[in-house]
Amino acid sequence: MGALPMLAEAAASIEGGWMIVLGAVVLLIALGVPLFVIIGAVVFLCYAVAPEYADPFGEGFIANFDRNHEIIELIETPDFVAIPFFMIAGAIMGRGLIAKRLIDLAAAWLGWLPGGLGIAAIFACVFFAAISGSSPVTVVTIGAIMVPALKNAGYSNTMSYGLVTAAGGLGIIIPPSIPMVVYSIYASNSGVAVKVEDLFLAGFIPGLFIALVMSFFVSVGARKAARQAFSLTRAIKATSEGTWALFLPIFILGGIYAGLFNATQSAAMSVLLAIVIEVWIHRSMKLSDIPRLISENALLLGALLIIIMLATGFSSFVEDREIPSMLGEWLRNADLSPLAFLLILNGILLLVGCFLDIISAIVLFVPLVVPLAKELGFDPLHIGLVFIVNLEIGYLTPPIGLNLFVATSYFRQPFGLIVRSVAPFLAVMLASLAIIGFVPSLSTGLPNVAAGESFWEPFPTRELLAERRRLEEEEKNKSDESMQDLMDDPTVRAIMEKGGLERQDGATDGAAPTEPALPSLGPATDEFDADPEELEDEE
Repeated sequence: MGALPMLAEAAASIEGGWMIVLGAVVLLIALGVPLFVIIGAVVFLCYAVAPEYADPFGEGFIANFDRNHEIIELIETPDFVAIPFFMIAGAIMGRGLIAKRLIDLAAAWLGWLPGGLGIAAIFACVFFAAISGSSPVTVVTIGAIMVPALKNAGYSNTMSYGLVTAAGGLGIIIPPSIPMVVYSIYASNSGVAVKVEDLFLAGFIPGLFIALVMSFFVSVGARKAARQAFSLTRAIKATSEGTWALFLPIFILGGIYAGLFNATQSAAMSVLLAIVIEVWIHRSMKLSDIPRLISENALLLGALLIIIMLATGFSSFVEDREIPSMLGEWLRNADLSPLAFLLILNGILLLVGCFLDIISAIVLFVPLVVPLAKELGFDPLHIGLVFIVNLEIGYLTPPIGLNLFVATSYFRQPFGLIVRSVAPFLAVMLASLAIIGFVPSLSTGLPNVAAGESFWEPFPTRELLAERRRLEEEEKNKSDESMQDLMDDPTVRAIMEKGGLERQDGATDGAAPTEPALPSLGPATDEFDADPEELEDEE
C-alpha cells in the first residue's frame, strides 16, 4: 500500500474531507495569512474531517479539539523553559557590546588571510551563535556591523549580503540552540530518549565543519579583496577587550559538560551573565533597559509559542491516528536500505524547509521520523543534526526562508538580490550537508567519546544492521539461558520450594505438581468485629 492511500485510509472519515483541508491551505496561502493561522486551520480541519468522536452533533464532538492536557505536558517539560531564556539572552547581547567585541577579535586574528574579513565575519557568527542560539538574531546583530565593513574592504554587494545571511544560519547549528532543545523534547516524547546536553555536544563538529567549508569558499571568492595587516598588539588588545565575550560561551558550555548545571539552568545563567557583562562590565546599557528588552522579546516569544502549540496539536492528531506506526510498517514493507532512507529524508526535509519554519517542521516530523531512523540503525543524535542542517538550509530558500526575509527587511534590499546573494553559499551548505549526513561520526563522535566509547561510528548498512540484530538476539538468548540455569540450580530450587514457590511447569523430583502452600491464618473468627476496648481487655 502506498503512503498516500495509507494516510487517507487512516484518517478520511468524511468523503472528500482531505480536499477540503488542501483547498483551505491553498486559499490561506494565497491570502497571505500568517503561518500560525495556516497551521491552526490545518489542525482544526484535520480533527473536523477525521474526528476521534465521530458524532458531529454529540456532546463529545468538542472533545476532538481539546488538546489542553498535551499543551500542559509540553509546558511542564523541564527543557522547555530554556527556550525563552536563550531568546532573552540573545536580545540583551544583540543590544550590547558583546557582538562588537567578538567581531573585533575575529578581525584582529583572521583579517590578514585571503578573504580574511569575510572569514572573520563567519567566525564572529560562530561565536555569537554559541551564546544567542538564534539564526535571525545572529544575521541582524553581526550583519549590522560586518556588511558595511565588508563593502568598504571591496567585497561585492552579493558577497557581503550572502555571506552574512548564510553564516547567520550557524546560529542554530552551533550549541546552544533553540531548535536543538525542541528536537530533544519531541524525540524523547516519541519514545527515543535524547538528552539536550548530548545534542549540544553533537553540534560542535558539524557547525565548525560548515564554518570551515564556508571560509574556504570565501577565501577563494574574495582573494582579491583588501586585507588587514596583522598586528600582534592589535590582536592582544582585541583579545583583552573580548575576554568577557569569549568567557560567556566557554562558561555556559563548560558548566554543562562539567556537570555544574543542566541545559535549562545554563539558559538562565546565560541571561544573568549577559546582564552582568553588559550593565556592569561593558556599561553598554542600564539595568532599567532590561525590562523593555524583555517586553520587546516577548512578542517574538509569543509568536514562537503559538506555533509550537498549534504544531503540537497536529502532532497529536498524527499520533492518535497511529500514522507513525503505519508509516513505519509501510517503510519496512518497502524494505528501504539505510542509504535510501537518508536520501528520502533529506529530500523531504529540504522540501519542507521551503514552506515551514524550523520549529514547526521539527514538531511535525520528528515523532514520525526518529523512531523509524533508530530501527534502521541511525543514532538519534546524528538524525538530529541532519534535521537541523536541512531545515537551516530552509532558512535560505524561498518562499518561506526566514533569513531571507530578515536580511531583506534589515538591509533594505530587494528580495531577489538577497536570494541571488545566498545561492552560492546555499550550494556550499548542501555539500556540507551531504558529508554530515553520510559521516555519522561528525555528529556522534564527541558524545561517544564523552561516554567512553569510540569516536568513529560507521554509516549503517543492511549488513551492519543484520549483524547488530544477530548480536542482540544472541545476547537475549544468553540472558534467557542464564535465567533457566539459575532456576534449575538445586540450591535456588530448594530456597523457592521452602518459600512455597514450587515450580508449576511439572512435578518436582517426580512428584505431582502441588499448589503453593499458604500460611495458616487459624480458625475463622469474628474477632475483628469486636469492640477495640474488649480486645484490649482480653489481652
